[in-house]
Amino acid sequence: MGFFNNLQSLIHKTTSIKSKKKAIKIPEIPENFKSVEYELISEVTTANIQGNFYSLKEPVLNQEEEKQYEIIKRGIFEIINLETPEDSEDYIEKITKLIISETDLRLSENTSQKISYLIHKNFIGLGKIEALIKDPFISEINFDTSIQVKHKLFENLSTDIMLKENELNLILRKLAILCKKDISNLESQTQYSNENLAITIYYNPNSITESKFKIIKKQTTSISPNQLINENKLSPAILSYLWMAIEAKKNIFFINDSSILNSMSYFLPPHIKILSNLKDYEPNPYTTTFIGDYCGEEDYAILENYKKEQTTANVIASTENIENNNNILCYIENGRISSIKEDGIEIFKFSNNQFLSNLNNSKFFIAKGKTIAVEDFNLRTKLLTLLSRINQKPKDFKKIIKIYYENPVAVLKKAGLL
Repeated sequence: MGFFNNLQSLIHKTTSIKSKKKAIKIPEIPENFKSVEYELISEVTTANIQGNFYSLKEPVLNQEEEKQYEIIKRGIFEIINLETPEDSEDYIEKITKLIISETDLRLSENTSQKISYLIHKNFIGLGKIEALIKDPFISEINFDTSIQVKHKLFENLSTDIMLKENELNLILRKLAILCKKDISNLESQTQYSNENLAITIYYNPNSITESKFKIIKKQTTSISPNQLINENKLSPAILSYLWMAIEAKKNIFFINDSSILNSMSYFLPPHIKILSNLKDYEPNPYTTTFIGDYCGEEDYAILENYKKEQTTANVIASTENIENNNNILCYIENGRISSIKEDGIEIFKFSNNQFLSNLNNSKFFIAKGKTIAVEDFNLRTKLLTLLSRINQKPKDFKKIIKIYYENPVAVLKKAGLL
């Protein structure tokens, strides 16, 4: 214990250097998909979906990597008994780096990624279900003899994750800690909620294998374009204008409000690459989606709390302040669009309980060709009005917009607008 114990004094002198984490990539979903695969966590863990089945591919260590992992684990076990700071993830990261340095372990980048994942999973996370917690597209995890999940894109899925008694016991102990309880103090049904998770544990102390749990990730309910129109948060004309602006690759900023950002994903062109850092972003299945703060490959970025260095792509974002020049600025009051300005000129405003427009001053429309732009705008406005009246389902709404990009005449004829 002495050698590892001596590292404790170094830990408090070391600041953790956080590397930029690669964004999670969700591929475009084909119409009749047979399988979808996307990477999770450090490029070494992959989620694969085939039909109604969700499986994980996690890192496997070779013999030499196992030895290195055991050295690091032993060091962590000895040091972790000491006083631990509140930020346990940062603390474990510091310990791991110091152990690797002080024991002169030679780790390749791939080995380092694999071991880092396993350390996080087994020391900080929830063991065999940690990858499910980290998957941004899983909204609910249920265990009742087997693990079932709810997926944002594919709904209810079975998994290949099987829990042995000791693995289930470990998860229950960690869930009990999250519920601010010791496992010995769990009731037959324990419920706990924080800002991120709602946890329910059905505990059987006489037979651990008969225990159950449910974890629900708390999410902000996404507002669909139809809801925005029907709840008078904006008008079909405003959505038509924003849709045309997205297609024309105009930068759109929502000042001090991110409530409408998710809805803008409905109007993205198909087959593009989109980066989003929204916690509850709902991917458009007709785009390739990157979830994270940085990517470098994206065509568009839907971002909360926009920072200029995040992307060079076309931006749809919330921000505190931005220059007027060549940007569309949207102001929101009480969840409703109150004003939209283009290059400092007000194009839309909400006044006397109605949305007013002044498209004659739109430089965007003038540049597009005013007559053509107004005709296009009017047709899209009529289409959006129709979709809101029949309350088109979000999935079908996205498909209609996708087809419109490819063949607008066909969509307008189908809608009886041509």
